Amino acid sequence: MLLSVVFSSGWVDIGRHRSSGQCVWCGIRGKGSGVLQCSTSLEYSESKSLIHYDGEFREVFRKHSGAKLGSIIPMESGGDKMERVKEVISEIIQDEANDSDDCRHLMGMLPELERAMSSTRAARAVYDEAWATIHTGHYTKVHHGCREAFAVAACCLALLEKSTFYADMGIMIGGPSTRSYELLEEMCRDITAASVPVVQPEKRVRRAFPAGKEKPPVLKHPVEELEVSECSFEKFLTQYFIPQKPVKIRGLVSSWPGVQSWADPDHWTLGKYGDRLVPIELGGYMSSGYSQRLMKLRDYVEEHLMKPASDAADQSIAYLAEYEIFNQITELEEEVQPVPDACLSADEGIVRRLLFFGAAGTASQTHRDANNNIKCMVVGCKYVRLFSPSQEKCLYPLQRGILTNNSTLPTDILTEPIDPEKYPLYSEVVYSEAILNAGDALFLPSNWWHFIKSYEVTASIAHFFR
Repeated sequence: MLLSVVFSSGWVDIGRHRSSGQCVWCGIRGKGSGVLQCSTSLEYSESKSLIHYDGEFREVFRKHSGAKLGSIIPMESGGDKMERVKEVISEIIQDEANDSDDCRHLMGMLPELERAMSSTRAARAVYDEAWATIHTGHYTKVHHGCREAFAVAACCLALLEKSTFYADMGIMIGGPSTRSYELLEEMCRDITAASVPVVQPEKRVRRAFPAGKEKPPVLKHPVEELEVSECSFEKFLTQYFIPQKPVKIRGLVSSWPGVQSWADPDHWTLGKYGDRLVPIELGGYMSSGYSQRLMKLRDYVEEHLMKPASDAADQSIAYLAEYEIFNQITELEEEVQPVPDACLSADEGIVRRLLFFGAAGTASQTHRDANNNIKCMVVGCKYVRLFSPSQEKCLYPLQRGILTNNSTLPTDILTEPIDPEKYPLYSEVVYSEAILNAGDALFLPSNWWHFIKSYEVTASIAHFFR
């Protein structure tokens, strides 16, 4: 049985200590009754819900209703999770909405999976068949039952192989509306907690992301700027949101924990996020060579962000862009809180919260978004050029297809030549511009065109609201 000690009322260690095992956090082995006696080396911080050990904070607690200080409680085992997976399979099979020609073949495979839960072969068969079905035809036409089958098969494989790869695949391909979603999230946390190595602070030399080769341009037409202390909610609402006027707010999110932690490459490579799988864009999304590749965060950081630009010619085109990462790695969102009050200006509030994480030199095609955006810089430095909707004719939008919110101008309008014969009106365009550093934010009103370029390794969060 898996045991754990309640160190403080209501908070339970989830390091998954076995009665005769070793603490994955401090290395002390179990004694006496088998409960790990490592609490003397640990200091509980109630305000942060974290455990403190040798100068490092580690998230190893979760809420447990009714737990008492010093008590010993049984932790859920792999067998318990298998029973929960069986319940999910049964619910999927019994759901009348899945009695459809689009997914009936998958529903026919699930009873075999339910009977052979310990069989990797059975889980793999459902996983592969669901994957093939999901990737046949347009993604909007995929029956939800196919995603349910894929996610529950991924659950089985994650449990059997103790792999975050399958759990992440189930989360990304299945999505948050599947019955397996919360179980997949739990598996990711559990597998990570049992595998993250302890790095003693005194033995680790803090690394930094490499500096960019270019310097941002001198601003000729700076957008209006405010200090965070000058920007009340009422002022933002009346002077910027209602008239749809861009504004840079210096230091709006400088108190976010991620402004410090995300700037450390080892936060992404050595910690609990390193093995998590994310989709990386390769090549500009309007280019013929555009593709996506699934990579571990650790590999993406080491291969594309830690190499100086001179060492990797294609570095600038590998980009973790426009990704709803907090639907997948929920605990990461705690490091970029609180959400700016300005996002509450519109009726519906936030509709998407997206991560952009890329190397120096990464440039985004000039485009517009249908929703308002509070763009918050967490790491690095970005240049932004803004064009009001009235300037659209000077930006030559794509006229057909699904990308008509994009300009046909060269991707990097700062360095690439712009043909005056092909784009004669561009010379007349009126724009404003801003440089965003870590902790700053920029309000981008809906349908304002903008071009963005990174001059260092950057991480930013876009808050789309309406």
